[in-house]
Amino acid sequence: MKLLQTLLFTLFFFSITFSQTTHIVISEFATRGTANATDEFVELYNPMDSVIDISGWKLEYKSASGTTWSLRATIPNNKTIPAFGFFLIAPTSYASSTTPDYRATEWSAGAADNGHFHITNVGGTEIDKVGYGTAIDPEGSPAPNHGTSANNNSVERKAKASSTADSLCSTGTHALIGNGQDTQQNNLDFVARTCNRNPQNTLSPTEPPGGTNLCDGSGIASVSPHSAQGNIPTNFVVKYFRNTQYTISDMRFVMPSSFSWSHSLDSVSITNATASVSIVADTILFEGITFSSDSSEITIRNVTPPDSTASFKIKVQTRCTTFREITTSPTVLVVGSPIPIASVKENDSLGIPIRNGQYVTLRGIVTVGNEFCSPSYMQDNTAGIGMFGTTTSAALTIGDDVIISGRVTHFNGFTQIDNLTLQQTLSQGNEVEPIVLTVSQVNEQNEGILAKILAVTVRDTFGNAISTWDCGTSGRNYRLYESPTAFTQIRADNCVNICGTTAPQDEIDLIGVVGQFDPSAPHNTGY
Repeated sequence: MKLLQTLLFTLFFFSITFSQTTHIVISEFATRGTANATDEFVELYNPMDSVIDISGWKLEYKSASGTTWSLRATIPNNKTIPAFGFFLIAPTSYASSTTPDYRATEWSAGAADNGHFHITNVGGTEIDKVGYGTAIDPEGSPAPNHGTSANNNSVERKAKASSTADSLCSTGTHALIGNGQDTQQNNLDFVARTCNRNPQNTLSPTEPPGGTNLCDGSGIASVSPHSAQGNIPTNFVVKYFRNTQYTISDMRFVMPSSFSWSHSLDSVSITNATASVSIVADTILFEGITFSSDSSEITIRNVTPPDSTASFKIKVQTRCTTFREITTSPTVLVVGSPIPIASVKENDSLGIPIRNGQYVTLRGIVTVGNEFCSPSYMQDNTAGIGMFGTTTSAALTIGDDVIISGRVTHFNGFTQIDNLTLQQTLSQGNEVEPIVLTVSQVNEQNEGILAKILAVTVRDTFGNAISTWDCGTSGRNYRLYESPTAFTQIRADNCVNICGTTAPQDEIDLIGVVGQFDPSAPHNTGY
């Protein structure tokens, strides 16, 4: 009995002293949906007043009685959670309308109705954990689950100790004050949400925990130009729109540390406002700011970005009592010198590009323009890569020597560049020669490369002869046999010019681009 009394006292002590957390937490999760048992998600919440970089963090799962964690997601580089904001992680089977911030192809196995989730930082330290249902290793006692049959509910972290399923619903008193309740007791910190799931992402409105002073961090901002060339001096203009409900006393900008500028007062000017301006290191401080309009423009002159392609944030913070970053500080996409394509194709142990989510600039010869409808392809003397963007594809012609910028993404094992910008066409009509491969060389090393396979026979995916190239409504797969036991698969998209034509019955030499479709980690098949 004495041991029981001591335990109860300890729980009471923690619930009073540490009710609001100061670290990233698992704020909501679902282990099934209405349509399928793997319509799952995990939502993270940032209860702090600064943006948190979660690049390289991991979401892991283990069963209710399990002792070993299994990977569900590795957060790509350059992923952050806004101050008082959310981050949504989901598998490819997720079906809700809120777009995940990271759709994890490595989340291939579903979570059970009873189990555990935890998140770890890039160093492997556990940041937060929840055990639910009959879990044996929760924080304290397990949280509830949200049922064992099809439903549209979830399990949600409380905003306050007094939060209930009703108060957390969209019209409830605790709906918009975050999910910061954390006593290290899962059963006290979570409730089963019964008014439909509510997954939120980084674009969702921020929610200061417990109704934090909304004047601090108020306002919105944009920057012009939105993109700039690396190594070239540029004047950046930040336009700040104040929230007229609040009267801020001070504002400050934190410039990216890799930007080069004079750090002198002569390089900074402000319109439609007066303030005492000072500069310390990369921070520009506007004290005692008074606005004569609802918006103000701040110009920082002769700023030279680094010669590397990346998205850089100009951090904008405002205060009435305490400096807090605004919901979304403006970012500048800097376009640097091209890097070798092979450096973009480096993968981790799960077959995911190390640069996944990063912006890059590449130079290469176009090997496929719009012939496949999309994607296009380019290659240099190190590797080849796909480029996904219909507008850019329409502007590309085989043989163009181009410089493009875009974001590295990963689609079912295939590395590609999206969010494309065609920076420059240097020349046209360059000769493109395919490399000769055997079917065994259709692999990761040659993904994205223009290739020729010699003396192969076309068959369907069951090994039967075909009379015509039937591409169907969305394309069709075929096999190329080098011998009765050596073959590789090809994809004929429904927009290529062989569709509907007679298929060759004899051996042929075939030219194409090496692609991949493998939805499961480590993504090393499906070429």
